[in-house]
Amino acid sequence: MPQTFTYDVFISHSPKDAPAARELATRLKADGLRVWLDAWEFKLLERAVTRQKKIEQGLAQSRALILLMSAHAFAADWPTLERQTALFRNPADPQRRFIPVLLDDAEINDTLKPFAHLDWRQRSDAQYTRLLAACRALIVLNRSKTARRPLSVSTVD
Repeated sequence: MPQTFTYDVFISHSPKDAPAARELATRLKADGLRVWLDAWEFKLLERAVTRQKKIEQGLAQSRALILLMSAHAFAADWPTLERQTALFRNPADPQRRFIPVLLDDAEINDTLKPFAHLDWRQRSDAQYTRLLAACRALIVLNRSKTARRPLSVSTVD
């Protein structure tokens, strides 16, 4: 039975990559997607425990996880990042998609190397179109009761 999702995409990023996250979130929202972005969900003086709970709820309620990969992201708390992305990297779950997006020339972590990724270093319209298409394809698949073949979790083409 298909799951109901509150958000189409959850954008995971390092706080140092917030401008890139906000740019993508704004574009995706303008194109009709329901986007979870920390800056839009957190109140200014919220406690860390409350923020973590909101992150976990946002992840659980999202169809796709867009992971912004950068030197900043890879220097962050890797075990937490691993735990948060595991739900989306399960190829047996056709309702979810993991979409890694490369922001800079950082060496991609070995765990993420097997996944196709979008190259956002140049911020081209072609790469944005690929990202939007990957997100929309998942929405269409989840809404279609007659879908016969699930999309690959690791494919963003």
